[in-house]
Formats: sequence, structure tokens, C-alpha cells
Amino acid sequence: MTVKKSLLILLLISLSINAQRETDHWYFGYDAALRFNYYNQPTPLLDSQLYTPYGSATISSKDGELLFYTSGTFIYNKEHYKMVNGDLLASDTEVLQSSIIIPKPNDANIYYLITLKNSNNPPRLGELIPSGLYYSVIDISLNDGLGEVIEKNVLLTSLASEKLTAVHAKDGKSIWVISFGKETENATKFNTYFAYKIDNTGVNTTPVLSYLSTEFLTNKGALKASPNGQFLLASNLTNVNLTDFNNETGEINNSNFVNIAHGEGMASIESRPNTYGIEFSQDSEYFYVESIEKGENIIFQYNINDIDNRKEIYTSTNAKNYMQLAKDKKIYVTTAVTETIGGEYLSIITPPETKKDSIATYTENAIFLENKKSSIGLPNFIQSYFRSRIISESGCVGNNTIFNVDTYAPITSASWSFGDGTTSTEITPIHIYTTPGLYTATCTITINKREVFMSKEIEVFTVDDFTINNQNIIQCDVDNDGIDFFNLTDISESIDNNDLIAKMSFYTTLANAQNDIDEISTPTSYESSGRKEIFIRIYNQNNCYVIKSFFIESAFVELGTINSMFSCQIPNINSSEINGEFNLEFKKAEIISNLNLSSNISLRFYPDSHSAQINQNELDSNFFSENTTIWVRADTPTGCGGIEPFNVIVNTAPIINLQDSYTICFDPMVNPITLTADASNDSFEWRNSFNNIVSTNKDFTLDNVGLFSLTVYKTVNGIKCSNYKEFNVINPEPPTFYSVVANTEDKNNNTIEVIIDGNSYYEFSLDNNNFFGSNTSYTFTKVNPGLHTVYIRDINNCEQPTETNITVIGFKKFFTPNGDGKNDYWTVEGLTDNQFKSVKIIIFDRYGKVLHTITNFSSLGWDGTTNGKLIPSNNYWFTAEIIDINDNLIKENGNFSLIRN
Repeated sequence: MTVKKSLLILLLISLSINAQRETDHWYFGYDAALRFNYYNQPTPLLDSQLYTPYGSATISSKDGELLFYTSGTFIYNKEHYKMVNGDLLASDTEVLQSSIIIPKPNDANIYYLITLKNSNNPPRLGELIPSGLYYSVIDISLNDGLGEVIEKNVLLTSLASEKLTAVHAKDGKSIWVISFGKETENATKFNTYFAYKIDNTGVNTTPVLSYLSTEFLTNKGALKASPNGQFLLASNLTNVNLTDFNNETGEINNSNFVNIAHGEGMASIESRPNTYGIEFSQDSEYFYVESIEKGENIIFQYNINDIDNRKEIYTSTNAKNYMQLAKDKKIYVTTAVTETIGGEYLSIITPPETKKDSIATYTENAIFLENKKSSIGLPNFIQSYFRSRIISESGCVGNNTIFNVDTYAPITSASWSFGDGTTSTEITPIHIYTTPGLYTATCTITINKREVFMSKEIEVFTVDDFTINNQNIIQCDVDNDGIDFFNLTDISESIDNNDLIAKMSFYTTLANAQNDIDEISTPTSYESSGRKEIFIRIYNQNNCYVIKSFFIESAFVELGTINSMFSCQIPNINSSEINGEFNLEFKKAEIISNLNLSSNISLRFYPDSHSAQINQNELDSNFFSENTTIWVRADTPTGCGGIEPFNVIVNTAPIINLQDSYTICFDPMVNPITLTADASNDSFEWRNSFNNIVSTNKDFTLDNVGLFSLTVYKTVNGIKCSNYKEFNVINPEPPTFYSVVANTEDKNNNTIEVIIDGNSYYEFSLDNNNFFGSNTSYTFTKVNPGLHTVYIRDINNCEQPTETNITVIGFKKFFTPNGDGKNDYWTVEGLTDNQFKSVKIIIFDRYGKVLHTITNFSSLGWDGTTNGKLIPSNNYWFTAEIIDINDNLIKENGNFSLIRN
């Protein structure tokens, strides 16, 4: 399919047409131009003389005929020649929004050209024109209708630059021209909005000034007013600012910075990506922002009432996109490859209808410019020109379809055609379609003494057949006073095709239902007495409705006495509440049997009588509750069968008075513990950790450690209830050795000092002979060298005894090898081959030279010689590695003295 055919199809399916004819012509870019015809189909034009990379402005007559267009520096008339005196205008071709054209209110001949200039250079050869915001005056009646600039380059302010937009004031006649710039000449940042009002007296040169609390670092980017005149949106390279605009006073307030970062989080101002193109939807419910970051160009959609809820609608690699709303309520987007290489197409954003969470569609390269090119700018228009639109939803056969128009000025007259051969001259007509189908409704309104044509396609749906089979709701009168509450929505159970019902509205009179007034505000709890007719609007999914009626009345029916219902308490260690579980399905069967009710009766349960009357808060079949009263409602095929209360009673759980843990001696015959269950219970089950029943007696003696449980049973109110508790049986913690230290300094009195951690008093033994002491420490004296075992037991014989091994080894501090038979050898005392497996002792001098080695238990030791030579008196060193019979490695090192007399 060719681009032109795609474009034709796209345009033919447009649902809404509105015509503010002043915006029919667009001249922009590099000789590019479009014309929007009466039915808004844009057609490329080939007659443009414009050549500008950025801003432009175009104006057509109220009948849609071209008047003139400009880049801001040069004006071309409708015959595409320079307008008389239409050059050397105060603008620059590199300004994004270089100009905008404003018709003078109540004067068909005078137009104001507002221009912006960023630099002090002249636009062409000629006088120097400083930067700032200017206006020039054009009389289009001169020169046979080709126009002439009759006043040129009148300075409004030297502080504004780059940004420029316009919108009608609240009175619908005068127009606000809005720009943005600095507060003072010497300011380096930008924070000031300038709003100039143009009315039938001309340009009011005293602006309304408004200031942002946060300053812009630069003044690059665009400024757009919303079509309804309530908001301003400004892009500024690194951020986007949304403010409220008072189109009566020209003031701004409620400034918000919009998140334009690609990620989810709000980027800091310094790290935000670049932004450029911005625009509002025709209904002012959405706005669109371009975000450029790391070579990626993303267009986001924002909801004006929820700016944090944004949606990504398109991603490209375009250099920049400029956006402009058009009379067909679409937004046109430039497609320039770079800032100097234009695009041969325009893309289109089609905003959604005003529905929350809807998303726009993006049609890439929708408009072919016939080899002409757009750059990164489009014509600048008064934004409120695009506001006018028909407001009407889809219609329904036989229902009132209300038509209305949203526009920027008071409507003095209207001419409607509804597409079915009928017409109206009411400004807000109500029409009834008799046949389903698609209809094109058109309206020509008159505002400001000019006609504006609009069109919208209306789809008319059929109304579903909603028949009420049982037209009576008979309510149970609880106290027989005739005044009761009704849930009117219960009627839906009697309506055919009730799965197609979208909503229902209830009224007390037919007139109220027909006019949709005085709707019953509490339909699910409607208080009434006697018999009464209720009227109902039943809507389907297409919002089409039929009006039906039904009757409500009360009837006192005595259902009968219902026995109380009992349940066992549900044990809950984390709560003091006494709750039970009640099986209401079982109770239904019991009630039907006891009261001899018919099998076609329906029973439902509720927490109170009011809920039972209005059929709300129905209880689940498995109902958890404390002691309370609940209500059962009986319904027969013809109406209420009675409402009756009964009690639900929770039997408290059988008593268990057990601790979570018990401690018994390691020998259970020592100080045995017997647990006794509460005697008020009927039976008992003691279980071990394998869940085996080990006793069914009331008393239970603890004879083992582990996890145990007790289940008790008691019958109350005819039902057997149980309770359960787990408990742990443990031995006391045995003592542990804190330190065991052998001291061989005094060879005549080797000692072993023992210190333990424990919770009792203890006795100590060496090699399990005799026990001594009654504390947590003890010192053994005159201990023979060798391997010993230290034993510990508590004096009550309740804790598990414990033991540890310790070796007493004596390393001599000196020896005197003089042959007198006394202390002639250096050796290690306490080493015997029946207590140790191996020994390796190396003796060396201060330089590390090995002097002697001992590797067997029969060695007498070192005699102070090496290779038969006497070693002189001095200090010597040793290392010892000894393995005892339990494979414990004992390492020791130190020094000793060799003394010769």
C-alpha cells in the first residue's frame, strides 16, 4: 500500500471534524505546506516560498482562504510575494517559535504579527535590531487585499526570547500573547512569564508578570497553551514545566516540573535528558513531551490530572521532534534527520478520547510533503482555535442523546444536523434516534460574529431486552411494624439477560426515571413502608437503557424457634479471643428438618437483622465467630419466608496447665517428675515425639527427654471438644571445662588447676579415684607426670558427669652434667611408652644448630655433648612434638640452661 493510500484511509476514518478555518493553511520548513480542507483532510501544497529551519506562522481567513505567512523576518502574501514593507522584521530564523499572528478583535482588517529575536544582529542588511519581543501591525485590506505592514517592530520587552504562544482570554474575544524570559537584563537564568493582552483597543503593552520559583538554566525550547486556556507547558532542554494559567488575569501558579527521564525514577535537574517538542491534546486532558537521551528520542503521554502516570507512545532516533495540534484534533510531528537535514514526512499522534489510562496512537510518516521538507519547526497558532469540538457520546435507540459544544467564546447561535434527516437550532439540543447505525452529526456555531463548523460521527446502539419476570420484592418484616429496609438491586435476579446489565438506577416516580432526576441514593438499603412501585433504569454495556418498574412490600412471617448452635473453641496461643468454627451448611439442613420447611426454600445467614433484610454481608458457609447472635433469612419462590435469630455459642477449650519445658536429671530415677493433667477433663492422651500414645492416665511420669504432647477431651453442650499442647523434656546442661592447666614449675609439686562452667556445685577426681571439693574449681597437687583424666560430677547427681584428659609433662629449666650422678642429663619428665606413642625433641643453640635429638622413651636425655665434645655453659633451646595414646599432639618449645661447675 502506498503512503498516499494509507493517508487517505487514515483520514477517512476520522471520527471528529471541527473547523476553525484560520488554521487551514500551514507554511513551514523548506518550501513545505499543507492545506486542511473543509473536512480536515490535509493536502500538500507546492507554492511555498518559505525557507526556515525553525519557526513560522500562517493565517487564513474565517472562510479558510490564505492571507499571509512568515518566518518572522519576512512576510509573504497570499500570492507568495513579499508583502509591502514586510521585510527586516525583528526576528531570527533560528528562533524555534519566531512568530505568531493575532487578528485584532472586532476588526476584520487588522492583524498583529508578534515576533521574537534572540540576537542583536540584523535579520537582513539594514539597521541593527536588538533582541526582544516585538509586534508589527498589518492591514490586510490594503494593496487589493494583499496587505501591507503599516507599523513595524514595536518593542514590547527586551527580556523575552525563544518561547511564544497565544490563547483566547476568558471573555472569548481578547487574546493573551505569552512569552518567557528573564526578570532583569543582568539575570543569567530565566524565570519570568510575560502575558500581553490584545483586545479591540489593540496591544496592551504593559504585561502581566509571573515568576517561577525555580529558574531555567537556558531559554531553549517551546511554550504551549492548552486549548482550554487553563495550562501552560514549557520545554527547556533539560526539563519541562507545567503551570496553571488564569486566562482571565493572565497570571500563572502551581508550577510543576515533569519527569522526562527514561527510567522510572525522577532524575535530578542536572542529569535530566534533553527535551524539545511539546503539545496538548484538543480536549486539554493530555499533553505530550519529547525526551532525548543517549541518541534515543522517546515521546511520552501524560495525563493532565496525574502527571506521574505517563505512557511511552513512540521511540525513534530523530534529532528533534516539534509538535503542533491541528484542527482535526491530531498532533503533527516533524521527522527531521538532523537540525539541518529536514524530513519529507510528518508523523501523527492521535490522542485518545478522554478516558483514564487510554493511550494515543502514533502513525509514523503519515503525511508525504511531495519532496518538500519540514525541519524542526511547524506554524505557530492561537491554541484555542483548536478547542471547538462536539461533545457527545454514542447514542441509543429511544434514549436521549445530548449534544453540546466546547469552545472558547460564547455561542450566539447553532445549527445542528443529526445525520438522520432531523435538525435543531438549539445550542444544546437533545435528540432521540429511532434506528441503530452510524450517523454524522454536524454543527455550525456562531462565536465572535464568525461561523465555526464541526462534525462528529455518532454510533447509535440498540437497547437490550431486559424483562422483569417477578415484579415483586417481598421483604421480611422483622418486628411486624410494616417499616423495613430493601435492597433494590435484588431485582436483578428476576431480570432476563441480567449478565448484560452494566448498571441500574432507581427512582420513586416514572417522571424522575425519564428525566434522570432524584435518583434513590441508597438503593441497597432503602427504607419503605407499605406497597410501593419503584422505577428502574437498566443500562447495558453501551450505556443504553430501558425503564421498567417493580413493586416492594413487607410481609411478617414467623419462621419458628431455631436452636442454638455450638462449636469448640479454636485454640490460639497468640490471641485471648474465644472463637469457634460453625458449619452453616450443616445448620441449614438442621433448620429445614426441625421446622419442616419446603425443599424449595432458600436459607442464608447474616450478622444482623438489617443485613438479612437487604441481603448484604452474607456469612460464609464456614463461619468463624465468638459467642454472638446471627440471623437466618428464608426465601421462597414467591417472596420472604421469614427472618429469625439464633445464638452461636463457643465451648471454651478444655484446660491444660502445662509448661512449655521440663528439666529432668540425666538419670530419671533421681528426683523423678510426674505431670498431672487437669481433672476437669474427661480423657487424656500423652504422646511421645513419634506421636505414639504412651499413656492415657491423668498422671504422667517423665522418664525420657524429647518432645511430648498432651491432648485432653471434654464433652460440653453435646459436643466433644479437645485441646492440645506440646512440651519439651530436657536434661540439665552438663558442666563444661573453662580451663584445665598443668603446672610443672616445681618438679617436687606438679599441680593441675581445674575451673568449670556450671549451674551447680561439683566434685572433682583425678583418674576416677577419690572425689574432692564442692564448688566450680579445684587444684590437684603433687601430681605425678604422665597422662591423667579429670572427672567432674555435681553433688546432686542430676547433671551428666563429664571428663577430660590432661598430660603432666616436666621440662627441666637447667642441668649440671658434671658426672656426680645428680642432674647430669636434660630430659623431659613424665614420658612413658605406655602413655605416649611417639616423641621428638630437638635441642639447638642460639644459631639454630642442632645439638641433640631425643626420639625414644628409653633415652636418658642429653648429656651436654655433641660428637663427643663438651658444650660450654650457656642457654639452649628445644622444640618438642609428643603424641599421646589418644593421638593428641602436644607441642612445646622453650629454653634451659647448661651449667658447668
